Amino acid sequence: MFNFKILIFLLIGLTLASFSSEEIEIFQTQKNLEKLGIQNFYSFLEITNKDLNIKQIIKQFKKISKKYHPDKISNPTKKDIKKYELLNIVYNILKSENRKRYDYYLQNGFPKFDINDQKFKFNNRFKPSLLFLIVFFAIILSIFHYTILKINYNSKVKKLERLIKEIKEFSGFYTDGGIQEKRIINQDLQQEFLIRIDGVYIVEKSSNNGNDESFIRLTTDDIEKPYWFKIFTIQILIKLWNKLGIYYIDTNIDYKIKEIDSNHDNDDNKRDNKRKRRVKLPNGKIVYK
Repeated sequence: MFNFKILIFLLIGLTLASFSSEEIEIFQTQKNLEKLGIQNFYSFLEITNKDLNIKQIIKQFKKISKKYHPDKISNPTKKDIKKYELLNIVYNILKSENRKRYDYYLQNGFPKFDINDQKFKFNNRFKPSLLFLIVFFAIILSIFHYTILKINYNSKVKKLERLIKEIKEFSGFYTDGGIQEKRIINQDLQQEFLIRIDGVYIVEKSSNNGNDESFIRLTTDDIEKPYWFKIFTIQILIKLWNKLGIYYIDTNIDYKIKEIDSNHDNDDNKRDNKRKRRVKLPNGKIVYK
């Protein structure tokens, strides 16, 4: 979960990353031109066709620079000197790769300078409301939680399948051509198993009478699947809805464990009614007998 939070903050950080120095120079120059009543870089150079090549831009720069060059005019004002300084900046930007950046912002809009924060910002950017942020992060966390549930489910399935396979291999089920029935004791689990053609069963002896036995089949069907209503955000919504008392939503699923008696009677319903004792299966499932 910690790594997931770090990823979220990194994504937010990248989204809110500050502008490059080249972009800030473009924004500042555009801002200074607008203060002088000049619309954009191209209008400053008296260019109507924005598709001009570099040679044509150089030619236009030389032409316009004569209007503001301190050595070309008599008694230059501070405004003339400022325009000449800006003209050189505009020229250097338009003749470089930064021209593409300028054209992009010219078409899509320039950020405004925030006096309080002392930086450029897009004031017209979408500002999500608190409700939007809550819903957005709830969806992200729900997807993450469901992914974890799915991973845990697949892990339990593989673990149980591996256990069943190991029990069959140990019993000689595969080498003996599919034995009819055999019992083994797994020393690691301290558990007796019954191996039959139709599957592997846990042997449970009665605490009252050691001769009475019941058999619980090991199957991946008994592992709880990652249903959508197991996601914690959905559970919160369901609990809140049920408190309203309009319509009760039941999210409980009854997982029935198949059992057979010592005579291999397959009457599961009878066995289900007799469950009173708590039994934990190797797959982590808890059943009552």
